[in-house]
Amino acid sequence: MTDIMDSHSTRRATTTVIVAWIAYTITWPLGHASPIADMYAAVALLPIVVTAHLFGTRGARWIALAFLPYQVGLYLTAGHEPGWDMFAGVEGLFALCVLLLVGLYVGRASDLRQRLQRMHHDRDRFVASVAHDIKNPLTGVIGLSLTLADDPTLGDEQRELASLIATEAQVATDVIEDLSVTALRNSGKFAIHAEEFDVLEDIAAAAQRIEAGVSAGSDRIVWADRRRFRQVLQNLASNAERHGAAPYDFVIARTGGHISIALRDHGAGIPESLVEHLFEPFGLAGFSDHLESTGLGLSSSRVLARLMHGDLSYRRSDGTTEFRLTLPAAHTSTSITTSEPRTEKPSA
Repeated sequence: MTDIMDSHSTRRATTTVIVAWIAYTITWPLGHASPIADMYAAVALLPIVVTAHLFGTRGARWIALAFLPYQVGLYLTAGHEPGWDMFAGVEGLFALCVLLLVGLYVGRASDLRQRLQRMHHDRDRFVASVAHDIKNPLTGVIGLSLTLADDPTLGDEQRELASLIATEAQVATDVIEDLSVTALRNSGKFAIHAEEFDVLEDIAAAAQRIEAGVSAGSDRIVWADRRRFRQVLQNLASNAERHGAAPYDFVIARTGGHISIALRDHGAGIPESLVEHLFEPFGLAGFSDHLESTGLGLSSSRVLARLMHGDLSYRRSDGTTEFRLTLPAAHTSTSITTSEPRTEKPSA
């Protein structure tokens, strides 16, 4: 049994295997009486593959231990009853060996897949744990730096340095937040706390950072996690500031049951060959023109948008780059709690 299978998965896998073998046993005499009697042994491939896929090489060994004594008995016995001689004779022995080799191959592939899943699982847990441990002291650094920046007893240069420390610590905190999202995106432990709010205030704050214009209609109320919404906005503004070019514009509009927030800039955009990697974690890190970008910001932003029942997309048209965030409009929304509720509390 693989380590990452919980008790529920184990029971379900065991039930599936039992049903597969019972079905095969019931149809065995019928197959012997059919016109394809000589080929019916191949039907054993189905329960063999199911067992090996769910239980790996251990399952394949179980099959061999069950079948081989039976095969030897059929091979040595001359007077076996009709209906139970599917693997009798040399041909049957050869067929069974082929089936067992297929089962062993499938079991080995299943073991490798489970091992890879466990490696990803352990990696994500490690990243989430480290991100959480680093985030706590950074929060303290930001608070203390802001306190010093507001201290009238310090000189202007000292307060400016304290403010710079707070700014850089906040940048590091943002990266940690993106790491947490990346690590926990498939864990089922990532909490989304939705509420109704007007997006204009947060968008105005992000627009001020990059000196962007804001165009908005009267319908701006969304149903989303406001903290995570701000994180997405911050990532989009930071991405535009680093890779885009002025003028920048936020456009807020109603699209069906969603509110869309588009951020447009007039930079060079992403090369067409890299667009498919744009929302992958570290998707641009291997390309020389984008080594300064990890790709975490856009990747985590899309994950957050989809957890909030929205989406994030990229479009290049007429010399303009557009990132469009869509979120459920408040009066058409349904309750959003977590991506997949689990008993363990989220780390971020």
